[in-house]
Amino acid sequence: MESSIIPIVDVIFEHRVYLPSVGFFTAGSIAIFTAAERLRIKSKPVFYGCALIVAVLSSAAYLRNTVWITDFSLWEDVVSKSPNNERAHNNLGNAYLRLGHIDKAIEMFNRSISLAPKYNLPYHNLGEAYLAKDETERAIEHYKKSISMSPSYFKSYMGLGIAYSQIDDDDNAIKNYKKALELDPASEIALNAIGLYYAKKTDYQQAISYYSKALAANKIYSPAYANMGKAYIEFGEFDKAILHLTRAIELKPDLVSAYVGRAMAYSKKGESNLALQDFQKACEIGNNDACKKVKGLR
Repeated sequence: MESSIIPIVDVIFEHRVYLPSVGFFTAGSIAIFTAAERLRIKSKPVFYGCALIVAVLSSAAYLRNTVWITDFSLWEDVVSKSPNNERAHNNLGNAYLRLGHIDKAIEMFNRSISLAPKYNLPYHNLGEAYLAKDETERAIEHYKKSISMSPSYFKSYMGLGIAYSQIDDDDNAIKNYKKALELDPASEIALNAIGLYYAKKTDYQQAISYYSKALAANKIYSPAYANMGKAYIEFGEFDKAILHLTRAIELKPDLVSAYVGRAMAYSKKGESNLALQDFQKACEIGNNDACKKVKGLR
């Protein structure tokens, strides 16, 4: 199953002060000129003084905006200025993880934990990092640590479910998916994951039921459309399968599994040219199995 878990970031919203600041500075400017008038200070020096302040602040804002260009530059700057800030190290780790620098991400998460051993987010994110490295047992260990510190943490239950699924421990996988669903009954991610569990057990009717619930929770959740399409293939309902897989592709044009699924549906309908087109698209995106299919169909 494609992981839907996103590394957790403690977000700061510095930009939210910009708009309210307009009123503050306008009022401040009026107050300065009013005070200058009452004190009979000439307005020209006051004006030049204010202009100088604006220039200095504008330059500072410009330099600060260069830091905000990417998550990486932002959190690298925060860590350099606050080397003992566990949240900054966690978030810099996430920036590294998104860039694919997994070992560096792990280093940052461990640094965050060393600064605040009871802070659960870096444990969860270490689970994400180890899952990305296919070190599933270590991922499970860290998801469990995250849950031990925050027993109602939805995302760590989902991470555990995915990790257990990858080692074919289906009983523990479904246990954690259902715990996640208890915490968030409208989670399309959890509902879709439970659908995948039933599909793996070849209970496609039950799988479709959960995919339908996922789409009721989120009508634009492409993985549920793709997985429902695959389930309909198992029932021999190829037109329904193609309909759902096409919708998945419309929502997420780089969803490899949807192209592969639709190619299979076309192939079973005897529409080999359309099947070849979808296998080619999946191959272009980077699916090696699809590339082999293309060679076989030519």
